[in-house]
Amino acid sequence: MNPGTGSVTQLLEKIQASTKVYLDFFKSQNLPEASYEHGDGLDPRNPLPQEILAAKDTAIEATDELHHLLLGPLGMLLSSPGDQYLLLSLQYIYRYRIAYNVPLDSSITFEELAKASGLNVKDAQKGSVVHTATSKLLLNNPMLAAWILNIAEEFWPSLTRTVDATEKWPGSEEPNETGYSLSHNTTENPFDVIKKDPKRQRQFIDAMSYSHLHSSYNISHLIENYDFGSIGNGTIVDVVGSHGQDLPDTIAGLDIHVPEELKGRVQGVEHDFLTPQPVKEPGQLGIGADRGLRLMDISIKAFNNARERDVETWVSLFTEADPRFQFLGITMPPGARMAIIQAEWTGK
Repeated sequence: MNPGTGSVTQLLEKIQASTKVYLDFFKSQNLPEASYEHGDGLDPRNPLPQEILAAKDTAIEATDELHHLLLGPLGMLLSSPGDQYLLLSLQYIYRYRIAYNVPLDSSITFEELAKASGLNVKDAQKGSVVHTATSKLLLNNPMLAAWILNIAEEFWPSLTRTVDATEKWPGSEEPNETGYSLSHNTTENPFDVIKKDPKRQRQFIDAMSYSHLHSSYNISHLIENYDFGSIGNGTIVDVVGSHGQDLPDTIAGLDIHVPEELKGRVQGVEHDFLTPQPVKEPGQLGIGADRGLRLMDISIKAFNNARERDVETWVSLFTEADPRFQFLGITMPPGARMAIIQAEWTGK
Protein backbone atom coordinates (compact mmCIF):
# COMPACT_ATOMS: atom_id res chain seq x y z
CA MET A 1 0.00 0.00 0.00
CA ASN A 2 1.14 3.55 -0.68
CA PRO A 3 2.18 5.06 2.69
CA GLY A 4 0.74 8.46 1.74
CA THR A 5 2.30 11.87 1.46
CA GLY A 6 1.27 14.00 4.43
CA SER A 7 0.08 14.35 8.00
CA VAL A 8 -3.51 15.19 8.89
CA THR A 9 -2.53 18.81 9.53
CA GLN A 10 -0.68 19.10 6.21
CA LEU A 11 -3.59 17.54 4.36
CA LEU A 12 -6.09 19.95 5.93
CA GLU A 13 -3.96 22.91 4.83
CA LYS A 14 -3.64 21.48 1.33
CA ILE A 15 -7.39 20.88 1.06
CA GLN A 16 -8.19 24.41 2.20
CA ALA A 17 -5.73 26.10 -0.16
CA SER A 18 -6.57 24.07 -3.26
CA THR A 19 -10.32 24.18 -2.68
CA LYS A 20 -10.18 27.97 -2.40
CA VAL A 21 -8.50 28.16 -5.81
CA TYR A 22 -11.25 25.94 -7.23
CA LEU A 23 -14.07 27.94 -5.64
CA ASP A 24 -12.57 31.24 -6.75
CA PHE A 25 -12.76 29.94 -10.32
CA PHE A 26 -16.49 29.22 -9.87
CA LYS A 27 -17.02 32.77 -8.63
CA SER A 28 -15.10 34.18 -11.59
CA GLN A 29 -17.42 32.25 -13.94
CA ASN A 30 -20.56 33.28 -12.04
CA LEU A 31 -21.27 29.65 -11.19
CA PRO A 32 -22.81 28.52 -7.88
CA GLU A 33 -20.86 26.24 -5.60
CA ALA A 34 -21.30 22.53 -6.31
CA SER A 35 -24.23 20.84 -4.57
CA TYR A 36 -26.02 17.51 -4.61
CA GLU A 37 -29.09 19.22 -6.02
CA HIS A 38 -27.48 21.15 -8.87
CA GLY A 39 -24.12 19.44 -9.43
CA ASP A 40 -21.14 21.60 -10.40
CA GLY A 41 -22.59 23.28 -13.49
CA LEU A 42 -19.54 22.39 -15.58
CA ASP A 43 -19.60 20.91 -19.07
CA PRO A 44 -17.38 17.78 -18.98
CA ARG A 45 -16.59 18.26 -22.68
CA ASN A 46 -14.84 21.58 -21.96
CA PRO A 47 -11.50 21.24 -20.16
CA LEU A 48 -10.83 23.32 -17.07
CA PRO A 49 -7.82 25.65 -17.14
CA GLN A 50 -4.75 23.62 -16.21
CA GLU A 51 -4.13 25.39 -12.89
CA ILE A 52 -7.78 24.94 -11.86
CA LEU A 53 -7.73 21.26 -12.81
CA ALA A 54 -4.53 20.82 -10.80
CA ALA A 55 -6.14 22.47 -7.76
CA LYS A 56 -9.22 20.24 -8.08
CA ASP A 57 -7.10 17.10 -8.35
CA THR A 58 -4.98 18.15 -5.38
CA ALA A 59 -8.09 18.72 -3.24
CA ILE A 60 -9.59 15.36 -4.24
CA GLU A 61 -6.37 13.44 -3.59
CA ALA A 62 -5.77 15.12 -0.23
CA THR A 63 -9.40 14.58 0.80
CA ASP A 64 -9.18 10.93 -0.15
CA GLU A 65 -5.96 10.48 1.82
CA LEU A 66 -7.42 12.32 4.82
CA HIS A 67 -10.48 10.07 4.68
CA HIS A 68 -8.30 6.97 4.88
CA LEU A 69 -6.18 8.37 7.71
CA LEU A 70 -9.25 9.22 9.77
CA LEU A 71 -10.69 5.75 9.20
CA GLY A 72 -7.58 4.21 10.72
CA PRO A 73 -5.99 0.88 9.74
CA LEU A 74 -8.96 -1.30 10.80
CA GLY A 75 -11.50 1.15 9.39
CA MET A 76 -9.80 1.07 5.98
CA LEU A 77 -10.11 -2.70 5.85
CA LEU A 78 -13.71 -2.78 7.06
CA SER A 79 -14.81 -0.10 4.58
CA SER A 80 -13.34 -1.90 1.56
CA PRO A 81 -16.60 -3.58 0.37
CA GLY A 82 -18.41 -0.23 0.05
CA ASP A 83 -18.12 0.48 -3.67
CA GLN A 84 -19.48 -2.89 -4.75
CA TYR A 85 -22.80 -2.09 -3.06
CA LEU A 86 -23.04 1.14 -5.05
CA LEU A 87 -22.49 -0.85 -8.24
CA LEU A 88 -25.15 -3.33 -7.15
CA SER A 89 -27.56 -0.43 -6.58
CA LEU A 90 -26.86 0.97 -10.03
CA GLN A 91 -27.63 -2.39 -11.60
CA TYR A 92 -31.00 -2.39 -9.86
CA ILE A 93 -31.64 1.21 -10.91
CA TYR A 94 -31.01 0.42 -14.58
CA ARG A 95 -32.63 -3.02 -14.67
CA TYR A 96 -35.89 -1.79 -13.10
CA ARG A 97 -35.77 1.76 -14.52
CA ILE A 98 -35.97 3.15 -11.00
CA ALA A 99 -34.59 6.58 -11.90
CA TYR A 100 -37.38 7.04 -14.46
CA ASN A 101 -40.00 6.35 -11.81
CA VAL A 102 -38.83 9.19 -9.55
CA PRO A 103 -40.56 12.50 -10.41
CA LEU A 104 -38.16 15.16 -11.68
CA ASP A 105 -39.45 17.95 -9.45
CA SER A 106 -41.07 16.24 -6.46
CA SER A 107 -40.57 13.36 -4.07
CA ILE A 108 -41.92 9.81 -4.03
CA THR A 109 -42.08 7.38 -1.13
CA PHE A 110 -39.87 4.31 -1.31
CA GLU A 111 -43.01 2.15 -1.12
CA GLU A 112 -44.55 3.94 -4.11
CA LEU A 113 -41.26 3.67 -5.98
CA ALA A 114 -41.03 -0.06 -5.34
CA LYS A 115 -44.55 -0.59 -6.69
CA ALA A 116 -43.90 1.56 -9.76
CA SER A 117 -40.67 -0.34 -10.48
CA GLY A 118 -42.14 -3.81 -9.99
CA LEU A 119 -40.05 -4.57 -6.92
CA ASN A 120 -40.99 -6.21 -3.63
CA VAL A 121 -42.55 -3.56 -1.40
CA LYS A 122 -41.22 -5.45 1.65
CA ASP A 123 -37.71 -4.51 0.57
CA ALA A 124 -38.53 -0.79 0.58
CA GLN A 125 -37.33 1.37 3.44
CA LYS A 126 -39.37 4.10 5.11
CA GLY A 127 -39.34 7.67 3.89
CA SER A 128 -39.16 9.25 0.46
CA VAL A 129 -36.63 10.02 -2.25
CA VAL A 130 -35.97 12.86 -4.70
CA HIS A 131 -33.63 13.22 -7.64
CA THR A 132 -30.14 14.68 -7.24
CA ALA A 133 -27.95 16.07 -10.01
CA THR A 134 -26.18 12.70 -10.09
CA SER A 135 -29.32 10.56 -10.37
CA LYS A 136 -30.64 12.79 -13.16
CA LEU A 137 -27.60 11.77 -15.21
CA LEU A 138 -29.04 8.26 -15.25
CA LEU A 139 -31.97 9.49 -17.35
CA ASN A 140 -31.78 9.44 -21.15
CA ASN A 141 -28.01 8.97 -21.13
CA PRO A 142 -27.45 5.68 -23.00
CA MET A 143 -23.67 5.98 -23.30
CA LEU A 144 -23.28 6.49 -19.54
CA ALA A 145 -25.59 3.51 -19.00
CA ALA A 146 -23.40 1.44 -21.33
CA TRP A 147 -20.28 2.41 -19.37
CA ILE A 148 -21.77 1.56 -15.97
CA LEU A 149 -23.40 -1.69 -17.09
CA ASN A 150 -20.28 -2.79 -18.95
CA ILE A 151 -18.32 -2.44 -15.70
CA ALA A 152 -21.06 -4.22 -13.73
CA GLU A 153 -21.69 -7.07 -16.17
CA GLU A 154 -18.31 -7.71 -17.82
CA PHE A 155 -15.60 -6.55 -15.40
CA TRP A 156 -17.12 -6.79 -11.92
CA PRO A 157 -17.82 -10.56 -12.01
CA SER A 158 -14.25 -11.07 -13.25
CA LEU A 159 -12.79 -9.49 -10.12
CA THR A 160 -14.53 -12.01 -7.87
CA ARG A 161 -12.68 -14.93 -9.53
CA THR A 162 -9.27 -13.40 -10.29
CA VAL A 163 -7.51 -14.97 -7.31
CA ASP A 164 -8.98 -18.35 -8.32
CA ALA A 165 -7.68 -17.83 -11.87
CA THR A 166 -4.18 -17.01 -10.59
CA GLU A 167 -4.22 -20.22 -8.57
CA LYS A 168 -5.52 -22.30 -11.49
CA TRP A 169 -3.19 -20.80 -14.14
CA PRO A 170 -0.10 -19.50 -12.28
CA GLY A 171 1.98 -17.12 -14.37
CA SER A 172 -0.43 -17.21 -17.31
CA GLU A 173 -0.66 -14.26 -19.69
CA GLU A 174 -3.29 -15.89 -21.90
CA PRO A 175 -6.51 -13.84 -22.34
CA ASN A 176 -8.69 -16.93 -21.82
CA GLU A 177 -7.17 -17.92 -18.46
CA THR A 178 -8.52 -15.16 -16.24
CA GLY A 179 -11.12 -14.20 -13.68
CA TYR A 180 -13.36 -13.45 -16.66
CA SER A 181 -12.94 -17.01 -17.92
CA LEU A 182 -14.10 -18.48 -14.62
CA SER A 183 -16.88 -16.00 -13.83
CA HIS A 184 -18.35 -16.22 -17.35
CA ASN A 185 -17.66 -19.95 -17.69
CA THR A 186 -15.78 -19.68 -20.98
CA THR A 187 -12.56 -20.86 -22.57
CA GLU A 188 -12.63 -18.10 -25.19
CA ASN A 189 -11.04 -14.68 -25.36
CA PRO A 190 -13.37 -12.13 -23.64
CA PHE A 191 -13.64 -10.09 -26.86
CA ASP A 192 -14.81 -13.18 -28.76
CA VAL A 193 -17.43 -13.86 -26.09
CA ILE A 194 -18.76 -10.30 -26.18
CA LYS A 195 -18.94 -9.99 -29.97
CA LYS A 196 -21.19 -13.06 -30.21
CA ASP A 197 -23.97 -11.05 -28.59
CA PRO A 198 -24.81 -7.88 -30.61
CA LYS A 199 -26.30 -6.16 -27.55
CA ARG A 200 -23.22 -6.80 -25.41
CA GLN A 201 -20.90 -5.77 -28.21
CA ARG A 202 -22.76 -2.48 -28.76
CA GLN A 203 -22.69 -1.85 -25.01
CA PHE A 204 -18.93 -2.50 -24.92
CA ILE A 205 -18.26 -0.18 -27.88
CA ASP A 206 -20.43 2.59 -26.42
CA ALA A 207 -18.74 2.19 -23.03
CA MET A 208 -15.29 2.59 -24.57
CA SER A 209 -16.45 5.61 -26.56
CA TYR A 210 -18.01 7.22 -23.50
CA SER A 211 -14.90 6.74 -21.39
CA HIS A 212 -12.93 8.76 -23.94
CA LEU A 213 -15.29 11.73 -24.08
CA HIS A 214 -13.47 13.34 -21.15
CA SER A 215 -11.27 16.26 -22.15
CA SER A 216 -8.20 14.47 -20.79
CA TYR A 217 -8.54 12.02 -23.71
CA ASN A 218 -8.92 14.73 -26.33
CA ILE A 219 -6.93 14.19 -29.52
CA SER A 220 -5.56 17.71 -29.10
CA HIS A 221 -3.11 16.38 -26.48
CA LEU A 222 -1.50 14.27 -29.20
CA ILE A 223 -1.70 16.90 -31.94
CA GLU A 224 -0.12 19.60 -29.80
CA ASN A 225 2.59 17.47 -28.21
CA TYR A 226 3.92 15.29 -31.02
CA ASP A 227 5.97 16.40 -34.02
CA PHE A 228 4.12 14.68 -36.86
CA GLY A 229 6.47 16.34 -39.33
CA SER A 230 9.20 14.03 -38.05
CA ILE A 231 7.55 10.96 -39.64
CA GLY A 232 7.58 12.37 -43.17
CA ASN A 233 5.31 10.29 -45.43
CA GLY A 234 4.72 7.60 -42.83
CA THR A 235 1.41 5.93 -42.09
CA ILE A 236 -0.53 6.78 -38.92
CA VAL A 237 -2.55 3.88 -37.50
CA ASP A 238 -5.33 4.31 -34.93
CA VAL A 239 -5.39 0.90 -33.23
CA VAL A 240 -8.50 -0.13 -31.28
CA GLY A 241 -9.92 3.36 -31.20
CA SER A 242 -13.53 2.60 -32.20
CA HIS A 243 -13.01 4.21 -35.63
CA GLY A 244 -9.63 3.30 -37.11
CA GLN A 245 -8.19 -0.20 -37.05
CA ASP A 246 -10.57 -2.48 -35.17
CA LEU A 247 -13.16 -5.23 -35.57
CA PRO A 248 -15.56 -4.90 -38.56
CA ASP A 249 -18.64 -3.93 -36.54
CA THR A 250 -16.64 -1.36 -34.61
CA ILE A 251 -15.27 0.55 -37.60
CA ALA A 252 -18.59 0.46 -39.48
CA GLY A 253 -19.70 3.99 -40.31
CA LEU A 254 -16.20 5.48 -40.32
CA ASP A 255 -16.85 7.44 -43.53
CA ILE A 256 -19.32 9.80 -41.91
CA HIS A 257 -16.61 10.93 -39.48
CA VAL A 258 -14.02 11.72 -42.17
CA PRO A 259 -13.98 15.29 -43.59
CA GLU A 260 -14.50 15.40 -47.35
CA GLU A 261 -11.01 16.74 -48.03
CA LEU A 262 -9.42 13.77 -46.20
CA LYS A 263 -11.48 10.90 -47.63
CA GLY A 264 -8.73 9.89 -50.03
CA ARG A 265 -6.17 9.70 -47.22
CA VAL A 266 -8.12 7.91 -44.48
CA GLN A 267 -9.35 4.33 -44.51
CA GLY A 268 -10.71 1.88 -41.96
CA VAL A 269 -8.90 -1.43 -41.61
CA GLU A 270 -10.58 -4.55 -40.23
CA HIS A 271 -8.16 -6.10 -37.76
CA ASP A 272 -8.15 -7.96 -34.45
CA PHE A 273 -5.34 -6.37 -32.45
CA LEU A 274 -4.62 -9.74 -30.78
CA THR A 275 -3.40 -11.11 -34.13
CA PRO A 276 -0.21 -10.02 -35.99
CA GLN A 277 -0.27 -6.37 -37.09
CA PRO A 278 -0.84 -5.94 -40.87
CA VAL A 279 0.63 -2.42 -40.86
CA LYS A 280 4.24 -2.21 -39.57
CA GLU A 281 4.63 0.98 -37.58
CA PRO A 282 7.94 2.70 -37.42
CA GLY A 283 6.47 11.61 -13.99
CA GLN A 284 5.62 11.45 -11.08
CA LEU A 285 1.93 10.83 -10.26
CA GLY A 286 -0.11 11.94 -7.26
CA ILE A 287 -1.40 9.30 -4.86
CA GLY A 288 -4.93 9.46 -6.31
CA ALA A 289 -3.80 9.24 -9.93
CA ASP A 290 -1.47 6.37 -9.05
CA ARG A 291 -4.30 4.54 -7.29
CA GLY A 292 -6.45 4.97 -10.38
CA LEU A 293 -3.80 3.33 -12.55
CA ARG A 294 -3.48 0.44 -10.11
CA LEU A 295 -7.24 -0.12 -10.17
CA MET A 296 -7.17 -0.12 -13.97
CA ASP A 297 -4.28 -2.58 -13.82
CA ILE A 298 -6.30 -4.97 -11.66
CA SER A 299 -9.38 -4.64 -13.87
CA ILE A 300 -7.66 -5.51 -17.14
CA LYS A 301 -5.70 -8.29 -15.42
CA ALA A 302 -9.02 -9.82 -14.35
CA PHE A 303 -10.56 -9.23 -17.79
CA ASN A 304 -7.95 -10.57 -20.21
CA ASN A 305 -4.57 -10.87 -18.46
CA ALA A 306 -3.40 -7.49 -19.77
CA ARG A 307 -1.68 -4.85 -17.64
CA GLU A 308 -0.78 -1.19 -17.35
CA ARG A 309 2.94 -0.61 -17.96
CA ASP A 310 5.53 1.81 -16.63
CA VAL A 311 8.60 2.98 -18.59
CA GLU A 312 10.72 -0.04 -17.70
CA THR A 313 8.08 -2.56 -18.74
CA TRP A 314 7.46 -0.74 -22.03
CA VAL A 315 11.18 -1.03 -22.75
CA SER A 316 11.00 -4.75 -22.00
CA LEU A 317 7.88 -5.17 -24.15
CA PHE A 318 9.50 -3.66 -27.24
CA THR A 319 12.65 -5.71 -26.65
CA GLU A 320 10.66 -8.92 -26.30
CA ALA A 321 8.65 -8.11 -29.42
CA ASP A 322 11.78 -7.57 -31.51
CA PRO A 323 15.24 -6.20 -30.53
CA ARG A 324 15.14 -4.07 -33.69
CA PHE A 325 12.63 -1.74 -31.98
CA GLN A 326 14.44 1.25 -30.49
CA PHE A 327 12.51 2.69 -27.54
CA LEU A 328 12.58 6.52 -27.64
CA GLY A 329 10.69 7.43 -24.49
CA ILE A 330 7.33 8.41 -23.02
CA THR A 331 5.78 11.88 -22.79
CA MET A 332 2.74 12.75 -20.65
CA PRO A 333 1.06 15.93 -21.99
CA PRO A 334 -0.30 18.26 -19.26
CA GLY A 335 -3.93 17.45 -18.47
CA ALA A 336 -3.93 14.19 -20.46
CA ARG A 337 -4.68 10.68 -19.22
CA MET A 338 -2.90 8.94 -22.06
CA ALA A 339 0.83 9.17 -22.71
CA ILE A 340 2.71 9.45 -26.01
CA ILE A 341 4.94 6.37 -26.33
CA GLN A 342 7.60 6.48 -29.02
CA ALA A 343 9.61 3.63 -30.51
CA GLU A 344 11.36 3.38 -33.85
CA TRP A 345 11.60 0.30 -36.05
CA THR A 346 15.23 0.03 -37.10
CA GLY A 347 14.99 -3.21 -39.06
CA LYS A 348 13.65 -4.06 -42.49
